[in-house]
Amino acid sequence: KRRVHGGGTLRDTERMEVSRRRSMSSLISEKAHEVHQEQTDLRSTFETKLLKNMHLASSNDLSNSRDTSPSSTDTSEASKRGDKAGFCIEKRNHGDLLRPCREVNNGAIEYPQYSSTLTRLHWQESPSNVLIVKKPNAPDVTEAFEEMYKWLRQTKNLNVYVEPSVHQEFAGTCNSLRTWKDEDELGEVQLLIDFVVSLGGDGTLLWVSSLFKQALPPTIPFAGGSLGFMTQFSTEQYREALTSVIEGGFSITLRSRLSCDLYRPNSVPQSLGLALNEVVIDRGPSSYLTNLDCYADDIFITTVQADGLIIGTPTGSTAYSLSAGGSIVHPSVPAILFTPVCPHSLSFRPLLFPDSVRLRIQVSDDARHSAWVSLDGRDKQELKHGEYILVHMSPWPLPAVNKEGELTDWFNGVIQGLSWNTRVRQKRL
Repeated sequence: KRRVHGGGTLRDTERMEVSRRRSMSSLISEKAHEVHQEQTDLRSTFETKLLKNMHLASSNDLSNSRDTSPSSTDTSEASKRGDKAGFCIEKRNHGDLLRPCREVNNGAIEYPQYSSTLTRLHWQESPSNVLIVKKPNAPDVTEAFEEMYKWLRQTKNLNVYVEPSVHQEFAGTCNSLRTWKDEDELGEVQLLIDFVVSLGGDGTLLWVSSLFKQALPPTIPFAGGSLGFMTQFSTEQYREALTSVIEGGFSITLRSRLSCDLYRPNSVPQSLGLALNEVVIDRGPSSYLTNLDCYADDIFITTVQADGLIIGTPTGSTAYSLSAGGSIVHPSVPAILFTPVCPHSLSFRPLLFPDSVRLRIQVSDDARHSAWVSLDGRDKQELKHGEYILVHMSPWPLPAVNKEGELTDWFNGVIQGLSWNTRVRQKRL
C-alpha cells in the first residue's frame, strides 16, 4: 500500500527519503531486538520472584484471602524475621468484583463491562519495614517526620528506614533509624521495604520514584510542599492514614513509569532510569532547533523540528506536557504522551500512543546541533549524531495510596491545584 502524505501520494523524493530512513533503522533494529529480549527475560525472572510474595485475588479466591490474611495486630514469622510482607490486590468495579475486560461469546469479542476499577491492596502478612523519604531543609516537614517516626517505632513497632543524609541528621535523637551505605546495600534494603512514606511535595514523590529502579512498594504521599497535586494526605491526620495502610485494604492508583535507554555506536546500551513524569529531549544551550527523527516500533513517524519533545506518562500530563499544550490524562489511562515543545509547524498537534509502543528518538543526520535528554528534569545527557534513545513503558509502576479514591483524588488535584474550568457562573435570563 502507498502511504499518504498531506492529502496525496508520496512524491519520488519523499519515497526515497522514507526508504533511506527505513534502511538506516533496519541496521540498528537487530541490536534493539536483542536488548528487548534481554529486558523481557529479566522482566519474566522478576515477575516469577514477585509472584512468590504476591497473589492477584480473583472473584473465586478473594473471600478466602480475606479470611486467611492476618490482622494488623498479628505478628507473623515474616515480621519477626524482618522480611518483606506479602500482599494481594483486589479489583472492584462499582461495588462488584471485576470480571474479565474482554470475553469471547459465540465468536464475538465484547466488553462485558467498563474496565474502570477500584484497586485495593490487602496484606498477607503484617508489614514490618517502612521507608520514609522527607523533603530537606523544611522545618515543618522535619517536625512532622520526628513525630511520625516515634509513632511508627513505638506504637506500631515498625522498622523505619531513611536515606543516609537523614540518618546522619537525626543520629543523636532517633537512635533506631536504619539506612544503607551504598547502591548495592540500597538494592538489598529495597527488597525488605513494605511501604514508603513520601513526606514533602510532588518533587519528593518524584525522588522516591528515582530511588527504585525496579519494583516500587505502595507509597503514601503526605503534603509538605507548595502545589501538592499528587500529595492528598495531610500530616495532621498521619495516624489515621498510616493505620489504614498498615491494616491493609486501602485503595491504590498504579501510576505508570517510562523506561529510557541510551544507545551509542560501538558501546553497551546505557539505562538512564525510570521517569514518573516525562522524558524530555530538548536543544539544551544551543540556539538551533532540535531535529529529531521519531520511530514507533521501528516505523518512521515524523521529524520533530522544535525546541524539544516531551514523551510523558499520564501522571506527567499535568506537568511540563500541560504547559506545552498537551492533554490532561487520568493516570489509569494506558497511554504514552507525545508532546512537541514550541514546534516550527502549525499542524504539529500532541498525540497519545498506546502504552505498548516503543519509541525511538534519534538526532537527524542533517541536524545543526546535538540534543539533550533528561528524565523528570534530572541528569541531563547529550544526544549526539548517530545516537538515539529507546523509550517504553516500564513494567514497574508507582502504586500511590489514595485518600478517597483514584477518581476523586485526581479531580480534587485538577480542580484545586490547577483551577480547571474555573470561571464566574453565567447568569440566567
